Amino acid sequence: MPYEKTEVPMEIEGVSGWISWVSAATTCLRALGSECDSADVAAWSGYAFSLTINDGCCVSGPTCVDWASFGNGVVIAGGRTVGSFMSFDCYTGEHKNDRTRAHAKHAFDLVAREITEGRPCVVWGLGVPEFGVVRGVDGEEYLCVESPCTPKRVRYDAIEAPGGPAVWTFPTPNVPHAGADRYVVRRAAQSMMKLTRSSKEVCGLPAYDAWVRHLQSKTANRFGHSYNAQCWAEARSFARDWLARAAKRNEGIAEPLTHAHEAFAEVAEALGELAKLFPFAQEPGEVRDDGRIETAVGLLRKAKAAEERGLESMVAALASWPEPA
Repeated sequence: MPYEKTEVPMEIEGVSGWISWVSAATTCLRALGSECDSADVAAWSGYAFSLTINDGCCVSGPTCVDWASFGNGVVIAGGRTVGSFMSFDCYTGEHKNDRTRAHAKHAFDLVAREITEGRPCVVWGLGVPEFGVVRGVDGEEYLCVESPCTPKRVRYDAIEAPGGPAVWTFPTPNVPHAGADRYVVRRAAQSMMKLTRSSKEVCGLPAYDAWVRHLQSKTANRFGHSYNAQCWAEARSFARDWLARAAKRNEGIAEPLTHAHEAFAEVAEALGELAKLFPFAQEPGEVRDDGRIETAVGLLRKAKAAEERGLESMVAALASWPEPA
């Protein structure tokens, strides 16, 4: 380091969306020749079926998911191998020090090697704390695929990475495994029944109840609540779309998968209405409009009830779904 200016050889068309890891990974995979869209990648990574609500409906909820397992489904179902580096050592504000800067340097070196091989990467913390795509390096800077959250250039040590510097690479083509759809459904069911890590971070189906509590107690942050609404509505629309495809591909268990798809269509509709009710806005303070709170609580309870039915249908599908040989 520093590196000569190097860029990947292909044109990269950025994929937009609220869930930035899904958008960034889809962008990279498509650039590398994978025939996929965001619904596929959201299902493979588990994002389509995840739900985390942090204390006060904090804006961090949609990124407080299981980063370490993102790549598993891409390897199994997506036709590409995955490499990753994660420090889980906060690198922002007062947490930036020699140790965490070394993590950031290692991430940059890893990305530079991938760029030299002609492959874009996903990096956490480019610009605001979101995931973005790197298409090149120049000196000590990432050259990025621009998005609303990602500038053209970011110095390797100027990233903002609350979860620690992190990189995902997609080194080589792979053959999707037999039973990939079954893996995605099994993992989705596990995610929905996931044990909550703390009272301040509620995961899976119980997260709906936490979301309702924050709204009713008027402790739901406006900014965070609106961001959670956009992200989780998008996630469930991906779940709906992927389940419809899985039902078509798996005729023997099409019935329970179709029931799951119908249930998640209801979830997506309810959360979509919630997202419309609370358009994304970086506003201070808490949600205090009684009328909108009452409507939001009704939509969240409707979404949870439908998701519970979806889980039952997925469990029924798994019970009759032969394991791959």
